Amino acid sequence: MIRKLNLSLDAYVLFDIDGTLVRSKNNGQSPIALACAEVFGIHSLPDIELGGRTDFAIFREMFERLNLNFETDRLAFESSYYSHLETHWSSGHFEKLPKTDELLLALKESCFRLGLLTGNSEQAARIKLAAANQLNHFEFGGYGRDTECRNELAISVVRERHKLNPSSVSESKWIVVGDTPADIACARAIGANVVAVATGCFTMQELAVFKPDFLLSDFNDTALVLAKIRQLMADSPPQTTQRSKPS
Repeated sequence: MIRKLNLSLDAYVLFDIDGTLVRSKNNGQSPIALACAEVFGIHSLPDIELGGRTDFAIFREMFERLNLNFETDRLAFESSYYSHLETHWSSGHFEKLPKTDELLLALKESCFRLGLLTGNSEQAARIKLAAANQLNHFEFGGYGRDTECRNELAISVVRERHKLNPSSVSESKWIVVGDTPADIACARAIGANVVAVATGCFTMQELAVFKPDFLLSDFNDTALVLAKIRQLMADSPPQTTQRSKPS
């Protein structure tokens, strides 16, 4: 039997975006490739691991491997990238993953406070979630434009929320929802429970190795996911800024 959760506490659920809520569809060249061609005249890109990484880490590695100057050329690239990203997503070249709308609505109706914890920059996150009509579900976010380490990003999100609401420092509880081992790792960095879903590029077997608190193939059973999140919140100790400091 699930214990009743005291929702007078701040109960936060942090969502990843790509592979968790939405997925881009291939319609030819990616926005990254189009931006590189437009800004630098480069038409062949190196293979770079994307899953679970921040935009900062992805773009910096790409610039280094293309012998470009990340510090001086980044802004011009990003301007082009966001333009192509907007065109790509507003044209419908994406898939909203099944039952994500229902889950987000159910969590809000249950008084959970929803935030983002994503490797995307804030502008990229807004473009994607606005296209999917999911942006209005989220109160705040942690974004990956300026940091390589997702663990540090998670820690900074918790600290910022505590600064905004000091009275909740010893009362808040957190859950991270994502589709990669990086999501599981950043949850552990803030002492949070984690729900892992195999709707991205990792299988259930691959995710199971990292021991998430709840592992599922998809969000098709909204009632089950909601009940498990409520149970994880009820069973977890309150978060504190002391617990979220890096070692």
